[in-house]
Amino acid sequence: MNARFGGRQSDSFMKCSSIGIIVAAFTLMPLNANSDSPDNKPKSELLKDAQRGNAHAQFLLGQLYLMGWGVGKDEAEAVKWWKLSAEQGNAGSQNALGAAFQFGGGVSCDYSEAVKWYRMAAMQGDSLAQFNLGEMYRNGQGVAQDREEAKMWFKKSSDKGYKRADEAYRKLNETGN
Repeated sequence: MNARFGGRQSDSFMKCSSIGIIVAAFTLMPLNANSDSPDNKPKSELLKDAQRGNAHAQFLLGQLYLMGWGVGKDEAEAVKWWKLSAEQGNAGSQNALGAAFQFGGGVSCDYSEAVKWYRMAAMQGDSLAQFNLGEMYRNGQGVAQDREEAKMWFKKSSDKGYKRADEAYRKLNETGN
């Protein structure tokens, strides 16, 4: 079974995903029930909004390409839309780009680039990005291993209610790992 973003699994992906955490599954945000939201527009309208520069529409379009929902599964196309959105400050897209670079989905695996995008989203208070950045520090991926920095990011994420961060924070305090 292919557990990464979709498509053919490569050797570089296997190296990049060796820690066994597949963040891509957690980048999906719940769809907004507001009928005026880009989430509820038909794909053609979503594409138009994304092409007009709507960061949220670009994020959602990236998610469609990642999952292959109503479009062909295309990681590189997902990354393209996330990058446009992330450059406008969309934290969900910044976190998704971090995951893409961490696991080599649609781009070459690059831990330093993953840290860059995770940090941007984490600084905006995105709890998943805070957790992911903590993981990078705990594992020394793209940054020098720093368990105190990891704990700080896990704590921030945990304080926002992210349960996996709470578990990681407690484990680091109890065992140092």
